Amino acid sequence: MAPENKEELYFANLTANTSFQKTFANENEKEPLITMLNVFLARKLAHPIVEVHIKNPYMAGQTSENRDSVFDILCEDSEGCQFMVEMQVGRQAYFVKRVLYYVCMAVANSGQKGNWDFDFVPIYSISFLNFELDFGNDDVIQYISLSNELHPEIRYDYIVDPYKPCFRQRF
Repeated sequence: MAPENKEELYFANLTANTSFQKTFANENEKEPLITMLNVFLARKLAHPIVEVHIKNPYMAGQTSENRDSVFDILCEDSEGCQFMVEMQVGRQAYFVKRVLYYVCMAVANSGQKGNWDFDFVPIYSISFLNFELDFGNDDVIQYISLSNELHPEIRYDYIVDPYKPCFRQRF
C-alpha cells in the first residue's frame, strides 16, 4: 500500500558509508548483498552465489611500513571466492591503481605457508563510483580483468573489477 503523502517516504542515501554498509553488509540480512553480487557478476560467475560470509573489512599491510586497507564490504562465498565492495563518492587521482593494490593485497593474503601451488580462488572487486572514469567508451558497467595484450581474447579472470557509476544528483 502506497503512503498517503510524500512526507511518509524514506529513502537511504546509499552513497553514504553507513547506509551502504547497513544495507549490504548486514550479517542478519544477506539477500541484498547476494543479489547485488549476482547482478553485477552474472557474466563472470560459473554459478550464482547462494551464500556469503561477511568478513572483517580490515586488511593489514604485510609489514609495518605497508599501508593497511579497509573496504566497505569484504566477503566470501561458499566456494571461497572473495568479494571486495567499495562505494567511492569522492574523486581519487589514482583510483584504479588503488583498487589494483587492494586486490593484490587480497591475493597475497590468500597465500599459504609451506607447499602451496599458487592456485588462489578468484577475487572480485566491485566499485560503485560517484564520479566518471574515462575508459574510452560509454558502457555503464566496466569489467576490468587481466588479459594478454597481444591476444586480448586470452583473459585471466582471477581478478575481476567491475566499475559502476552511481546515480548523481544534478542541479
